[in-house]
Amino acid sequence: MLHYFRVLFWSGRVAVKRWRDGRDGLRTPRPSCRKRRLCQSGMVGQAFPPAAGVPVDNPLIGSGRETSRDLLLLGLIVAVGFVLRFAELGTPGLIRDEALVLIAAEHGPLYIWLRALTTDAHPPYFYYIVKALLFMGHSDFALRLFPAAAGTLSVYLLYRLGRRLFDPGTSLIAAALLAAYPLHLQMSRLLRPHPFIVCLTILAMAWLLDFIRDPSRRNLIRLAVLNAALLLFHFNTLLIVGTEAACLLAVLPFASREAVLRRYLPFLGITGLSLLLDLPLLLLRLGKFPGFDLNLSMAWTLTRSVVNLDKMLAFFPLPWVNIVGWALFAVGVVSLFRTRRLAGLYLGAFIVLPLGVLVLAKYGLFYEPWHIAFIIPALLLFCARGARALLPRQGAVQLAAALVPCLAAVLLFTVRHETLYAMNSSIFGYEECYKKMAIHLQPFLKSPSAVLFNESFERNFVNWYLRQFTSTDLARNRILPTDPVVTTTLVANGPIYSDQDHPEAVRQAADKLLADCGARTAVDALSCATITAWDIARRPGAVIDALPYKDSFDAYAPDFLRTVYQAENVQILLSPLAHTIAPAAYDQPGRFTVRFENKTRAKASDMALDMVLRRSGKGHVFQVFCAYDDEEPRLVFDLPPDWTADTARIRLQRRKPFQHLSVTVAMADPESNVSFYGVSDSIRFEKMDVAVSEPDEALDADVAVDMEQIGEIETVPEGRYRWGFGPQSAMRFHLERPEPMRLELACNNPIPGQTMEILVNGVVLAKVGPLAAQPWLAQTTPVRLDFAGQAGDNTVTLRYGAYNHQEPAAPGGTFAPDDGRRLALAFTTLKLSRAGEQQDSFVVLAR
Repeated sequence: MLHYFRVLFWSGRVAVKRWRDGRDGLRTPRPSCRKRRLCQSGMVGQAFPPAAGVPVDNPLIGSGRETSRDLLLLGLIVAVGFVLRFAELGTPGLIRDEALVLIAAEHGPLYIWLRALTTDAHPPYFYYIVKALLFMGHSDFALRLFPAAAGTLSVYLLYRLGRRLFDPGTSLIAAALLAAYPLHLQMSRLLRPHPFIVCLTILAMAWLLDFIRDPSRRNLIRLAVLNAALLLFHFNTLLIVGTEAACLLAVLPFASREAVLRRYLPFLGITGLSLLLDLPLLLLRLGKFPGFDLNLSMAWTLTRSVVNLDKMLAFFPLPWVNIVGWALFAVGVVSLFRTRRLAGLYLGAFIVLPLGVLVLAKYGLFYEPWHIAFIIPALLLFCARGARALLPRQGAVQLAAALVPCLAAVLLFTVRHETLYAMNSSIFGYEECYKKMAIHLQPFLKSPSAVLFNESFERNFVNWYLRQFTSTDLARNRILPTDPVVTTTLVANGPIYSDQDHPEAVRQAADKLLADCGARTAVDALSCATITAWDIARRPGAVIDALPYKDSFDAYAPDFLRTVYQAENVQILLSPLAHTIAPAAYDQPGRFTVRFENKTRAKASDMALDMVLRRSGKGHVFQVFCAYDDEEPRLVFDLPPDWTADTARIRLQRRKPFQHLSVTVAMADPESNVSFYGVSDSIRFEKMDVAVSEPDEALDADVAVDMEQIGEIETVPEGRYRWGFGPQSAMRFHLERPEPMRLELACNNPIPGQTMEILVNGVVLAKVGPLAAQPWLAQTTPVRLDFAGQAGDNTVTLRYGAYNHQEPAAPGGTFAPDDGRRLALAFTTLKLSRAGEQQDSFVVLAR
């Protein structure tokens, strides 16, 4: 026995000497211990030239030959992963995140770019990709085809990445875990960037290994192109590319000078340039997205990261499986750092470095597991390594790799079917059911119809399905004067109004809305929303039955639908403060008409329209047209680009009797006013106040006049008058063409020595005074001035020499100390008229 041990010992020494010295018996130089360990782990390879004595093909890298059974198992795992991702792919409805992507992708390239710059927290490139993918179709299956394919491909690619580092058994377990991984299954069945990011991350990790081992031009180009493609999907891909750069920097000290100068440094330069795809956009949007809280601490982000890791280690669709996940992960980490330290450092870098950056940045913007899904490959490889350490026999490993996806498929297609494959599956915790809303809305989409949403952005999401199922488009709607009723539907996925500070007030407002709509014709309670329907009887128009007349026409849904004369392509936005009307879609004019019937015998000449509007953005169209009886509509207000007021004050002057006045409001919202939810609501109509004055021949003008510093008509026993207020009054009016004008006035003067200058368009044309003090309304001074009015805007200014409460006060100037107004002259006649043909006119009051 001792003899055999001696033979074995000396044979081993001879074998070691021959390996060390080479076949020719000459000892070759050996690299340092650090370089030798790095190469033996497979992390460097040809970074050291063969002359250095470091073997390129290390048997410890991807050790073990694949058997036919391994390949069959891989085929089974990929097939089960394919079935789990593609089964009933078109059954669940769109969740909110998917709908946001689709609504944005439907718009033009400029809209997508502006949206990324102003309202979104993502780069615009993924929306362009989705826009290109829409050629495949608009069905749920067609839209999710590519994410599901990327998810299935990830299963195979993870196996190939595992083979670059481990034996076939570990690689099979990693692929099996990913095939049945609940989080990855959810991501792969949604039109979101995350499945593409995971797929490309696996490929990047594999190709980075190839590039480190063999820094050839081919490996450099393909990895650089892959990184550029990766950066198109999300800002979080900056963390992946940054981790790649950190790994490459870590091996530079161990690489040859030629590899560093000709391959590694150029690659780092190209990578730095590719970061410009995302980095400027990220810096521009950092901290500006709604919901971003800069007051969070690193401890909060660290705690949130641990919570997300706990959710991500639930790699099987069973409760409490995250405990097993933590155990396998811990065993895998210990096993790797005991036997394959550099491989463990490589995988750990793709977990620790990105999470460390997020913690240092105090990240807190919608931080959920899928936002760090790019760590899934490294996470599962650690778990697979832990499982391999606990299952030393190859047969047990192969059995586990086969059972994991098959058992997951049985569970998901039976007892857990509702989690992924039902129409209202709660994927990512979203409870929306836009598809179900659209299906149940169809019976109520009669003509005419109005559909209200308590959340206005849901209109576009539901409309996405309606355009597929029916010929209805909620953005194309019409109400005609002859329609007797409007079928009105309210879709509410919660309280109609939301206001946590005033819950009782909003509840009462919601109850009032439901009561004002009348008797309900149907109530359809879904799992995620309630659909309530009414038939609202119409009585279009308003009646002017006495003068003076005052009324208000607002956007309150029941009143608007009852009284609007005609409407098309508008949407009603609900709010507890005030309902508003907006265009139903971008770059599509929405308009409505209000009609007033004049039943008075008197000539209703002076009319005031005060339009209350809301706007945020630029380039809006907001126009007001007026038409008397059957005459052609006339544009009386066109929103100027520099308009800042919330109210457009319009004054109309009618020279002939009329029976009907039609006021039409036209609105359009350009795509440049982007919205996160795709709602074209940056220009809105709230209400219109209407006032018709009682005729007064002495104090009425023949043209529509904007009076400034001139009071309303006051009536006393001595007569009717208007006050002119100091230091000056003005009358502004608009003419279509140059024509002769006449100013007639009769003024009563209470101040001794009063003077008045009359200016037309800034030029003094007449002076009056000095005037003696006159008895109250018993004596007046008449003035008549003919002048030439110019085309466009004209201003007549009355400049007073003295007035009540003037500082310094003129003798006898403060004649009414108890009246705080700056009274100058009382006009018993104040009239602007055309010297020629009498025409209707209008004017927009100064803001």
